[in-house]
Amino acid sequence: MQAASEGRSSSEQGQQTETSLSVPVVLKLLGARWIAPVVLLAFSLLLFLPGINQVPPLDRDEPRFTQASKQMMETGDYVSIRFQDQARNKKPVGIHWLQVGVAKVLGFGAEAPLWVYRLPSVAGGALAVLFTYWLALAFMSSPAAFTAGLLTASSIILNAESHIAKTDATLLAFTVLSMGALARLWLRPVEQASLWLKLLFWAALAGGVLIKGPIIVLVVGLTVVALSVFDRSLIPLKKLWNLYGLVLFLVLVLPWFIAIFIATDGAFYKQALGGDFLAKVGTGKEGHGAPPFTHFLVAFVIFWPLNVYVIRYAKAFLKLRASPFLLFAICWAVPTWIVFELVSTKLPHYTMPVMPALSLAVAGVMFDPLALQGERGKVLRAWSAAWAPLISLVLLLGAIIVPIVLGDWPSPPGVVLVFFGFLLSLYAGSQIIKGRILHSVIPLCLSALVVTSSIWVYVFSSMSPLWISSRLVEVIHSQSGCQSAQVVSVGFSEPSFVFLMGTRTKLGNAEQAADFLSHAPAGECRVAVVERRHIGAFDAALARDGVALKQFATASGINLNGGRNLEFGLFKND
Repeated sequence: MQAASEGRSSSEQGQQTETSLSVPVVLKLLGARWIAPVVLLAFSLLLFLPGINQVPPLDRDEPRFTQASKQMMETGDYVSIRFQDQARNKKPVGIHWLQVGVAKVLGFGAEAPLWVYRLPSVAGGALAVLFTYWLALAFMSSPAAFTAGLLTASSIILNAESHIAKTDATLLAFTVLSMGALARLWLRPVEQASLWLKLLFWAALAGGVLIKGPIIVLVVGLTVVALSVFDRSLIPLKKLWNLYGLVLFLVLVLPWFIAIFIATDGAFYKQALGGDFLAKVGTGKEGHGAPPFTHFLVAFVIFWPLNVYVIRYAKAFLKLRASPFLLFAICWAVPTWIVFELVSTKLPHYTMPVMPALSLAVAGVMFDPLALQGERGKVLRAWSAAWAPLISLVLLLGAIIVPIVLGDWPSPPGVVLVFFGFLLSLYAGSQIIKGRILHSVIPLCLSALVVTSSIWVYVFSSMSPLWISSRLVEVIHSQSGCQSAQVVSVGFSEPSFVFLMGTRTKLGNAEQAADFLSHAPAGECRVAVVERRHIGAFDAALARDGVALKQFATASGINLNGGRNLEFGLFKND
């Protein structure tokens, strides 16, 4: 496709409404076959590493994962997944094994800092980008595949998930790896289907199942079904089938699934499938219900800057829908997206497994000489150009306004850098208006790099009222006078506090806290963190025990979940 572009005469290019195939020299150089993977890896790390050692644990899912991994190292039980005394029978063990493995390889144990637990997500995000490039190479030139990887890396949702110690960035890596193998098998005749590609496909499928259960099977399975429908045969399925691959899948997956069945007497499957997976399908689990088309609307924000080009090429997708790369992307994205729209529970990251399909579609159309031939597309071009700076402008305003609303001051370097990112996106929009679409890609992706990195490093630090757990732990360590305190919390049960304060942290009511402090063994320092609404009941319970304790400190903040202002009194035994 690139060669066809370069072979066109200048007069033909001049007749076209948009010079979409005037490939910038820098994009050609960076997209060269042996340079592109190195550039994509470096770019991904620049996107995903900043802030992982600065931003506190984000309630509630992240500290639940990290605390369960911590407890595995504390107890030596690497089969069961627990948060304190409660079984976490929701997701398989894969991400916990990765987090534990990284902690041990780096020389940490159960006391590993949060950034260590986040490294598997960073690696997952970076690998997802590299696998997107590898996937796209099956259909298009290296510069085009490089563009697909660049757009995947720059997206807001992958940036967010790659900073958080949970499953989704790693799941994406396994999903794209399996799709890369599937694409190559689909493009080849049955007799040329490579055994190694089949084994790679089944191994990637097994990895995804160990990370997040049936989600990868759903995404890949729907894609295979859609490809079979378009081919009007079962050939795509036949190309995947391999007895060795199936055995490899079972060898990788079955040991833990059998072990967890024995360890929980089958409770894991009842709760994971019935209480978590199926419950999300039928009802809005944990208050996250939303109507159909919610994912579609949310994607206009979380897939930025990729969605800028999805908007621009909306008509071109229809024109080139028979192209192999676009047919594969459609079979990947559309069925899965429909299912997620119909599922009652909706969270922004649910549609992330189909995002590389959009990157594949955009990059392929972007480098196709027929994509915009004879098309004016003024409205789509205007919308696309406007969307390029719009999201960065919203983030700039948020970097200024949100800290003020929280009672803090905006971060000056954060605001300046986000403003610079906004200027880059504004420049990218001007290139789209001029019809120089490929010239907009690198400025827009650099805008995403500057904006998101600044937010993680500087802007979040100016939102200190949100980090209540970190504040409480700091106050206990600095003002309690205890070398090692036993802590009970009343009215505040966020998982982040348990992770930061320690597994032995107790979560109870006012009476339990009073009893905990009143009956402390000699020489043991105990601290009660009591939210303001419970202090009266706490004092009354102490009085019944004939104990009078004074506050040694106070703390306050805004709960990230619910947005309520909370004030705490901190007490310790004499």
